[in-house]
Amino acid sequence: MENGRQALELAVDAGEVLLKNGAEIRRVQETIERLLSAWGLSPWSVYVIPNGIFAMAARDYYEIRYVPQTDTNLGRVDAVNTLSREVTASGGAIDPEAVRSKVKQAAQLPYARPALCAAACGIGSMGFCLIFGGSFYDGLATLICGTLLEGVNQLIGQRMNRYMWALLGGVMVALLSALASGLIPDLSGEFILAGVILRLVPGVTFTTAVRDFFGGDTVSGAVHLFDASLVGVCIAAGVAAARPLWTLFSGGAPWF
Repeated sequence: MENGRQALELAVDAGEVLLKNGAEIRRVQETIERLLSAWGLSPWSVYVIPNGIFAMAARDYYEIRYVPQTDTNLGRVDAVNTLSREVTASGGAIDPEAVRSKVKQAAQLPYARPALCAAACGIGSMGFCLIFGGSFYDGLATLICGTLLEGVNQLIGQRMNRYMWALLGGVMVALLSALASGLIPDLSGEFILAGVILRLVPGVTFTTAVRDFFGGDTVSGAVHLFDASLVGVCIAAGVAAARPLWTLFSGGAPWF
Protein backbone atom coordinates (compact mmCIF):
# COMPACT_ATOMS: atom_id res chain seq x y z
CA MET A 1 0.00 0.00 0.00
CA GLU A 2 1.45 3.31 -1.07
CA ASN A 3 0.08 5.53 1.69
CA GLY A 4 1.67 4.30 4.91
CA ARG A 5 -0.42 6.56 7.13
CA GLN A 6 -3.70 5.25 5.73
CA ALA A 7 -2.44 1.67 5.95
CA LEU A 8 -1.60 2.07 9.63
CA GLU A 9 -4.96 3.68 10.37
CA LEU A 10 -6.75 0.86 8.54
CA ALA A 11 -4.85 -1.81 10.47
CA VAL A 12 -5.67 -0.09 13.76
CA ASP A 13 -9.33 0.20 12.67
CA ALA A 14 -9.40 -3.59 12.30
CA GLY A 15 -7.76 -4.02 15.70
CA GLU A 16 -10.26 -1.64 17.27
CA VAL A 17 -13.19 -3.72 16.03
CA LEU A 18 -11.61 -6.80 17.59
CA LEU A 19 -10.81 -5.13 20.90
CA LYS A 20 -14.27 -3.59 21.27
CA ASN A 21 -16.01 -6.89 20.71
CA GLY A 22 -14.28 -9.23 23.13
CA ALA A 23 -11.13 -10.45 21.36
CA GLU A 24 -8.13 -11.21 23.54
CA ILE A 25 -5.11 -8.90 23.47
CA ARG A 26 -2.84 -11.31 21.60
CA ARG A 27 -5.36 -11.72 18.78
CA VAL A 28 -5.69 -7.94 18.37
CA GLN A 29 -1.94 -7.41 18.32
CA GLU A 30 -1.25 -10.23 15.87
CA THR A 31 -3.98 -9.07 13.50
CA ILE A 32 -2.55 -5.56 13.30
CA GLU A 33 0.98 -6.91 12.84
CA ARG A 34 -0.10 -9.31 10.08
CA LEU A 35 -1.82 -6.52 8.17
CA LEU A 36 1.20 -4.22 8.49
CA SER A 37 3.47 -7.04 7.34
CA ALA A 38 1.26 -7.80 4.33
CA TRP A 39 1.40 -4.13 3.34
CA GLY A 40 5.17 -3.96 3.72
CA LEU A 41 5.22 -1.45 6.57
CA SER A 42 8.18 -2.82 8.49
CA PRO A 43 9.53 -2.34 11.03
CA TRP A 44 6.49 -2.04 13.21
CA SER A 45 5.72 -1.94 16.91
CA VAL A 46 2.26 -2.62 18.32
CA TYR A 47 1.20 -2.45 21.97
CA VAL A 48 -2.38 -3.22 22.98
CA ILE A 49 -4.09 -2.80 26.36
CA PRO A 50 -7.77 -3.50 27.17
CA ASN A 51 -8.89 0.02 26.22
CA GLY A 52 -6.16 1.33 23.94
CA ILE A 53 -3.94 0.63 20.92
CA PHE A 54 -0.47 2.11 20.36
CA ALA A 55 1.13 1.40 16.98
CA MET A 56 4.15 2.50 14.96
CA ALA A 57 4.97 1.47 11.38
CA ALA A 58 7.90 2.11 9.04
CA ARG A 59 9.45 4.38 11.72
CA ASP A 60 7.49 7.36 10.35
CA TYR A 61 3.85 6.64 11.17
CA TYR A 62 2.24 6.53 14.61
CA GLU A 63 -1.29 5.87 15.81
CA ILE A 64 -2.74 6.05 19.32
CA ARG A 65 -6.35 4.97 19.71
CA TYR A 66 -8.61 4.97 22.75
CA VAL A 67 -11.01 2.03 22.55
CA PRO A 68 -14.05 2.10 24.88
CA GLN A 69 -15.50 -1.24 25.94
CA THR A 70 -18.77 -2.46 24.44
CA ASP A 71 -20.76 -5.70 24.56
CA THR A 72 -19.16 -8.81 23.10
CA ASN A 73 -20.00 -9.65 19.49
CA LEU A 74 -17.99 -12.64 18.31
CA GLY A 75 -19.51 -12.36 14.83
CA ARG A 76 -17.60 -9.12 14.34
CA VAL A 77 -14.42 -10.73 15.66
CA ASP A 78 -14.80 -13.60 13.19
CA ALA A 79 -15.42 -11.21 10.28
CA VAL A 80 -12.22 -9.25 10.96
CA ASN A 81 -10.23 -12.46 11.45
CA THR A 82 -11.44 -13.73 8.08
CA LEU A 83 -10.54 -10.43 6.41
CA SER A 84 -7.08 -10.48 7.99
CA ARG A 85 -6.43 -13.97 6.60
CA GLU A 86 -7.56 -12.88 3.13
CA VAL A 87 -5.25 -9.86 3.13
CA THR A 88 -2.31 -11.94 4.39
CA ALA A 89 -2.92 -14.71 1.84
CA SER A 90 -3.04 -12.15 -0.99
CA GLY A 91 0.21 -10.54 0.11
CA GLY A 92 -1.56 -7.22 0.59
CA ALA A 93 -2.84 -7.16 -2.99
CA ILE A 94 -6.48 -6.62 -2.04
CA ASP A 95 -7.67 -3.10 -2.84
CA PRO A 96 -7.36 -0.87 0.28
CA GLU A 97 -10.83 0.59 -0.24
CA ALA A 98 -12.29 -2.92 -0.34
CA VAL A 99 -10.51 -3.71 2.92
CA ARG A 100 -11.77 -0.49 4.48
CA SER A 101 -15.32 -1.27 3.37
CA LYS A 102 -15.17 -4.78 4.86
CA VAL A 103 -13.81 -3.45 8.16
CA LYS A 104 -16.75 -1.01 8.35
CA GLN A 105 -19.17 -3.81 7.52
CA ALA A 106 -17.66 -5.97 10.25
CA ALA A 107 -17.98 -3.13 12.78
CA GLN A 108 -21.68 -2.76 11.95
CA LEU A 109 -22.72 -6.40 12.08
CA PRO A 110 -25.87 -6.43 14.23
CA TYR A 111 -26.36 -8.21 17.50
CA ALA A 112 -28.95 -10.96 17.66
CA ARG A 113 -32.58 -9.84 17.75
CA PRO A 114 -33.88 -9.01 21.25
CA ALA A 115 -36.55 -11.70 21.11
CA LEU A 116 -33.97 -14.32 20.13
CA CYS A 117 -31.64 -13.18 22.93
CA ALA A 118 -34.47 -13.43 25.48
CA ALA A 119 -35.44 -16.90 24.29
CA ALA A 120 -31.81 -18.08 24.32
CA CYS A 121 -31.29 -16.72 27.83
CA GLY A 122 -34.41 -18.49 29.07
CA ILE A 123 -33.50 -21.82 27.48
CA GLY A 124 -29.89 -21.58 28.66
CA SER A 125 -30.99 -20.76 32.21
CA MET A 126 -33.36 -23.72 32.20
CA GLY A 127 -30.55 -25.98 31.03
CA PHE A 128 -28.25 -24.89 33.85
CA CYS A 129 -31.04 -25.35 36.39
CA LEU A 130 -31.54 -28.95 35.26
CA ILE A 131 -27.78 -29.60 35.23
CA PHE A 132 -27.51 -28.39 38.83
CA GLY A 133 -30.21 -30.85 39.89
CA GLY A 134 -33.44 -28.85 39.67
CA SER A 135 -36.70 -30.54 38.74
CA PHE A 136 -38.46 -30.10 35.41
CA TYR A 137 -40.86 -27.62 37.00
CA ASP A 138 -37.92 -25.70 38.48
CA GLY A 139 -36.58 -25.58 34.94
CA LEU A 140 -39.83 -24.15 33.58
CA ALA A 141 -39.79 -21.43 36.25
CA THR A 142 -36.14 -20.73 35.42
CA LEU A 143 -37.05 -20.46 31.74
CA ILE A 144 -39.56 -17.71 32.55
CA CYS A 145 -37.22 -15.88 34.93
CA GLY A 146 -34.32 -16.02 32.48
CA THR A 147 -36.49 -14.67 29.66
CA LEU A 148 -37.69 -11.81 31.88
CA LEU A 149 -34.13 -10.99 32.94
CA GLU A 150 -32.91 -10.71 29.35
CA GLY A 151 -36.00 -8.69 28.43
CA VAL A 152 -35.12 -6.15 31.12
CA ASN A 153 -31.51 -6.18 29.92
CA GLN A 154 -32.62 -5.34 26.39
CA LEU A 155 -34.82 -2.51 27.67
CA ILE A 156 -32.55 -0.81 30.20
CA GLY A 157 -29.53 -2.97 31.01
CA GLN A 158 -27.60 -2.19 27.83
CA ARG A 159 -27.89 1.53 28.59
CA MET A 160 -26.43 1.15 32.09
CA ASN A 161 -22.92 0.85 33.41
CA ARG A 162 -22.07 -2.88 33.43
CA TYR A 163 -21.45 -2.88 37.19
CA MET A 164 -24.76 -1.21 37.93
CA TRP A 165 -26.52 -3.71 35.69
CA ALA A 166 -24.77 -6.60 37.50
CA LEU A 167 -26.00 -5.18 40.82
CA LEU A 168 -29.55 -4.63 39.54
CA GLY A 169 -29.56 -7.99 37.79
CA GLY A 170 -28.52 -9.75 41.00
CA VAL A 171 -31.39 -8.12 42.88
CA MET A 172 -33.86 -8.99 40.12
CA VAL A 173 -32.77 -12.63 39.83
CA ALA A 174 -32.97 -13.19 43.59
CA LEU A 175 -36.41 -11.56 43.87
CA LEU A 176 -37.78 -13.53 40.92
CA SER A 177 -36.48 -16.77 42.43
CA ALA A 178 -38.02 -15.95 45.81
CA LEU A 179 -41.31 -14.97 44.17
CA ALA A 180 -41.49 -18.19 42.16
CA SER A 181 -40.79 -20.41 45.17
CA GLY A 182 -43.19 -18.33 47.28
CA LEU A 183 -46.07 -18.66 44.83
CA ILE A 184 -45.45 -22.37 44.21
CA PRO A 185 -43.99 -24.01 47.35
CA ASP A 186 -42.88 -27.13 45.44
CA LEU A 187 -40.38 -25.07 43.46
CA SER A 188 -36.79 -24.69 44.66
CA GLY A 189 -35.66 -21.07 44.70
CA GLU A 190 -32.02 -22.14 45.02
CA PHE A 191 -32.04 -24.05 41.74
CA ILE A 192 -33.91 -21.27 39.96
CA LEU A 193 -31.42 -18.71 41.24
CA ALA A 194 -28.46 -20.90 40.25
CA GLY A 195 -29.79 -21.31 36.72
CA VAL A 196 -30.59 -17.66 36.02
CA ILE A 197 -27.64 -16.06 37.78
CA LEU A 198 -25.21 -17.54 35.25
CA ARG A 199 -26.61 -15.16 32.65
CA LEU A 200 -24.91 -12.34 34.55
CA VAL A 201 -21.56 -14.07 35.10
CA PRO A 202 -18.84 -12.48 32.86
CA GLY A 203 -17.54 -15.74 31.44
CA VAL A 204 -16.04 -14.25 28.27
CA THR A 205 -14.11 -11.63 30.25
CA PHE A 206 -12.76 -14.25 32.65
CA THR A 207 -11.77 -16.55 29.78
CA THR A 208 -10.03 -13.65 28.03
CA ALA A 209 -8.11 -12.92 31.24
CA VAL A 210 -6.86 -16.51 31.42
CA ARG A 211 -5.82 -16.47 27.76
CA ASP A 212 -4.03 -13.16 28.26
CA PHE A 213 -2.09 -14.61 31.20
CA PHE A 214 -1.05 -17.68 29.21
CA GLY A 215 -0.15 -15.44 26.28
CA GLY A 216 2.23 -13.44 28.47
CA ASP A 217 0.07 -10.28 28.58
CA THR A 218 0.11 -9.99 32.38
CA VAL A 219 -1.19 -6.42 32.61
CA SER A 220 -4.15 -7.06 30.29
CA GLY A 221 -4.90 -10.34 32.04
CA ALA A 222 -4.90 -8.62 35.43
CA VAL A 223 -7.22 -5.86 34.15
CA HIS A 224 -9.69 -8.37 32.68
CA LEU A 225 -9.54 -10.52 35.80
CA PHE A 226 -10.21 -7.53 38.06
CA ASP A 227 -13.08 -6.48 35.81
CA ALA A 228 -14.66 -9.94 35.93
CA SER A 229 -14.15 -10.14 39.70
CA LEU A 230 -15.75 -6.74 40.25
CA VAL A 231 -18.78 -7.77 38.21
CA GLY A 232 -18.99 -10.92 40.33
CA VAL A 233 -18.89 -8.86 43.52
CA CYS A 234 -21.70 -6.65 42.20
CA ILE A 235 -23.83 -9.71 41.38
CA ALA A 236 -23.28 -11.10 44.87
CA ALA A 237 -24.09 -7.74 46.43
CA GLY A 238 -27.31 -7.58 44.45
CA VAL A 239 -28.38 -11.03 45.60
CA ALA A 240 -27.54 -10.13 49.21
CA ALA A 241 -29.49 -6.86 48.97
CA ALA A 242 -32.55 -8.69 47.66
CA ARG A 243 -33.22 -10.51 50.93
CA PRO A 244 -34.05 -7.48 53.10
CA LEU A 245 -36.05 -6.05 50.19
CA TRP A 246 -38.06 -9.28 49.99
CA THR A 247 -38.69 -9.22 53.73
CA LEU A 248 -39.77 -5.59 53.57
CA PHE A 249 -42.20 -5.88 50.67
CA SER A 250 -43.50 -9.43 51.22
CA GLY A 251 -44.68 -8.82 54.77
CA GLY A 252 -42.28 -11.32 56.28
CA ALA A 253 -42.84 -14.18 53.82
CA PRO A 254 -40.11 -16.84 54.10
CA TRP A 255 -37.01 -16.49 51.97
CA PHE A 256 -36.27 -19.51 49.82
